[in-house]
Amino acid sequence: MAEILDIAIRTSVAYITLLFLTRFLGRREIAQLTFFDFISGITMGSVAASTLIDKMTSITAGVVALAVWSAWIFASNQLSIASVPARKMLEGEPVVVIHDGKILEHNLGKTHYSVHDVLTQLRSKNGVFDPSEVEVGVLEPNGELSILKKAAFQPLTPQSVAGQTSAPVSRYVGSELIVNGKILEDNLKQTGINREWLTQQLAMQGVDDISEIILASITPDGRLYVDKKADGGLSSHIE
Repeated sequence: MAEILDIAIRTSVAYITLLFLTRFLGRREIAQLTFFDFISGITMGSVAASTLIDKMTSITAGVVALAVWSAWIFASNQLSIASVPARKMLEGEPVVVIHDGKILEHNLGKTHYSVHDVLTQLRSKNGVFDPSEVEVGVLEPNGELSILKKAAFQPLTPQSVAGQTSAPVSRYVGSELIVNGKILEDNLKQTGINREWLTQQLAMQGVDDISEIILASITPDGRLYVDKKADGGLSSHIE
């Protein structure tokens, strides 16, 4: 009876602790998890399992281990949010692996991806069997391949039927210019955009202070998308 009670207590403590910590750490879709996120989840599960089964591990030790591991994850996440260089170091950054229908072998080498891996993702995730249909393919930090098809292979929309579709500008794909009020100089150079053009575009959208911006990026057709820190009063819950 005492053993059953001990197991019940351990199970309850592990369940409540994991529930609290996972809610505390926030949420991501499974597809958005990086490899480190995946390993962290396995580690937390292993510690919880040890707390449940191994009587040599005290409940207090298990809870402390989970709490400390979660604290490191939380600190890393906050650092990634506050600092772009830290995010690149901790999570990696997107890499262009297809450009104008051509697979970029040099960039693939940086990601430890093979041509076979790219072709597999094109077929299984994007339904593309011919790489020449792809304008740009970007390998995300979580290992997913995001693509932009060439205009000729994109599905018809009311705008394209009316002849209003402009050709995509591939060098702009995925280009963040401002994040959390800070200009990303490397991305400005990569896209060939200067500060004068950026300032003019921001002024046209009524933005005088860069610190007001949470995100400014270039759309595939060369327009500047701006999201200001002006939605703080909105409710975060849906009833």
